[in-house]
Amino acid sequence: MMRNAEASVVKASQAGERERSLSDAFQHGMSAARSLGFDVHIRALSETDPGAWACELWKDGEQVPGGSGLGKGSREAARAGALFEALEHYVSESDYLDSASVQKISSHAIAAPDGPLYRDQAVRLLGELADEPIGCLEYREIFSGANMPVPIFLSTPGYVDAGTTFRASLGDNFDYSAVWRYSSNNGWAAGVTAAEATVHALNEVVERDAFSLLLIGQFLRSRPKSLRVVDRETLPRELVDLAAHADRITGRTVHLIDMTTDVSIPAFLAFLPPENGTPARIRGCGASLSSDYAAYRALAELVQIQSAVAAGAPPAPNLRRDDTMLPYPPMQACRLADFTDRLPDARRVYFEPTSPPATPKAHLQELLRRLSDRGYSVLRRQAATPEGLAVVNVLVPGMERFMLVTDGILVLPGPRGQYFTEN
Repeated sequence: MMRNAEASVVKASQAGERERSLSDAFQHGMSAARSLGFDVHIRALSETDPGAWACELWKDGEQVPGGSGLGKGSREAARAGALFEALEHYVSESDYLDSASVQKISSHAIAAPDGPLYRDQAVRLLGELADEPIGCLEYREIFSGANMPVPIFLSTPGYVDAGTTFRASLGDNFDYSAVWRYSSNNGWAAGVTAAEATVHALNEVVERDAFSLLLIGQFLRSRPKSLRVVDRETLPRELVDLAAHADRITGRTVHLIDMTTDVSIPAFLAFLPPENGTPARIRGCGASLSSDYAAYRALAELVQIQSAVAAGAPPAPNLRRDDTMLPYPPMQACRLADFTDRLPDARRVYFEPTSPPATPKAHLQELLRRLSDRGYSVLRRQAATPEGLAVVNVLVPGMERFMLVTDGILVLPGPRGQYFTEN
């Protein structure tokens, strides 16, 4: 048990990325759930602290489709996180969208080489398919304020199912069979305010991009670079304790890998060597302008997954059972995401503390600046939600989603990932 040590990390982190205390945020989430007519079923998955909590949203005696979430960290953090993730998942389901806001745009117009979305691998593929109208929603480019249509399928995986009631009601008959594999819920986040939710969404995009580039750099490059493994002795005491806690509950040594990329936003992977050649699914990723919080998120997510598995949940609920990558050893290595053989030659690096901004708005401004400095634009859509709940989806065209390969889905790196295979 490490309540005091872990809580100090959370307290310092929340001050920068959240508008309100965890208890206040939880009450806002409960109020939003009640206004939507939901009963909230929330429980701890383990007796450990930090650990994991699970939340389910119910209505009229039945669980709401998509309305479930997991939270990690201390009791308050995990409880609030589970509730907000359940609300986020519900809102991001296509059946919650307002059909009146959907536009049907030519797929080739979306995939125009001079268009704002062309850096995205899935959008490029659209240009090679039949030119037919596809369902889109209007996003706003945060830097310029310009509005532009974005295909729904990019961020709503359920939308590509031809049997979905929502898609059928729109008359969207596009054949998504060649692009469905790139569909991901990447960039969805919930918070008390839009700024807070956008910070969390951008951190998720950054961490998944970083994990994608880590896979590419280790398994697709002809000459992989050495892993950067953080020397635990250089971690703050709170993180040393959290890492030791992760060791105890998994029964093995957890390695904290620095996977920060060229966008200079700290990102880490908490890696647990798998057993018997199985995929390394008990892992955690985190990104934040606070390197402390990024590392905390990675370690706490690993603890969350381990706690969920110990409670009977599968470690990989989205993992496809048919292994289409067996004929392609480098892709199979990416799917397994097992860095065990790379650890002996890893470069030990010092943990470098950062001084993050003090408010979500300041966090957002700095995140946008760093992305802009590397040539990336940020598109955002805010869903219609009750007061006290903000749910957003952000898209950063060009950032990688190759991490989908770890779900057993055969995807290829986009232009950014292809560059990193050669440079």
